[in-house]
Amino acid sequence: MKVLLVLAFVGLAFVAAEDKRLTCTAFSDSLIEKMNDQINLELHASYLYHGYARYFGRDDVALSGFADFFKHASSEEKDHADKLMEYMNTRGCRFLLKDITYKDVCDKINEKKPAELSSACICEFTAAATGGDPSSCSANRPEWFNGKQAMENALTIEHHVNDELLKLHRSTNDPHFEKFLEDNYLDEQVHAIKELSDYITILKRTGDGLGEYLFDKDLDSKY
Repeated sequence: MKVLLVLAFVGLAFVAAEDKRLTCTAFSDSLIEKMNDQINLELHASYLYHGYARYFGRDDVALSGFADFFKHASSEEKDHADKLMEYMNTRGCRFLLKDITYKDVCDKINEKKPAELSSACICEFTAAATGGDPSSCSANRPEWFNGKQAMENALTIEHHVNDELLKLHRSTNDPHFEKFLEDNYLDEQVHAIKELSDYITILKRTGDGLGEYLFDKDLDSKY
């Protein structure tokens, strides 16, 4: 019996040692939590863009170029989340998938957007269970179903994602993780923000109607 107890104790000690060896010892618990929050944010952005892609494919909107653009953007954000989860696995960390609520990202747009940019009416419209106009937006839906507002919403989200990435970058003194963020996220965020800013400027210049139609065709050829 004593021999069995000794063997059991040694076995438990070995398992404990193995568990300790497999833990993410290079990162603090608070940093791991921030990494998981970033994964959740990337998935929220992907969910938003997926909703916008399907919105612009509706028969009463019919802007296929915008639909393709947001479909591509949704895939990119999902890839960002996947890449960070894969990195956490590589470093022996444990990622945690949290709830994703479409309305939460609409609220974040309205919270973070500069005063001169449009509110998240398209987001709230697509999130509404009834499919009707949200009470916080104009009842005249044709005033806000255009592509410029969607681009402004996307710019707000990309700025927010970029801010959180910079906070994550400042939270670590691990050179490998810093380089991972710089190579796979930060540079791409700078270009995404510039691209969206350019698109918004062009859409302001062209206006609705024929100008938006021609811009939509240009997006169609790119995506």
